[in-house]
Amino acid sequence: MELEKEDRVQLGHQLQDMILSCTFKGYSCSYDDFRVTFNPYYGNCFTYNAVDPDNESPSLLVSQRSGSLYGKY
Repeated sequence: MELEKEDRVQLGHQLQDMILSCTFKGYSCSYDDFRVTFNPYYGNCFTYNAVDPDNESPSLLVSQRSGSLYGKY
């Protein structure tokens, strides 16, 4: 925890190393669709389709069904 936040993020897992491809409802996703936050216990945490606090009118993707059975298109 003595390192700067940016250094800790760089030393942690990177999204590009974990996701080979991404689709949502048949449409391609990109790394830009994920937001990274740093947790002191878990390291880098990635959220898909996160609300951007700087965007006044976010366009969130909405899932029609939830659960592990519906994760694939």
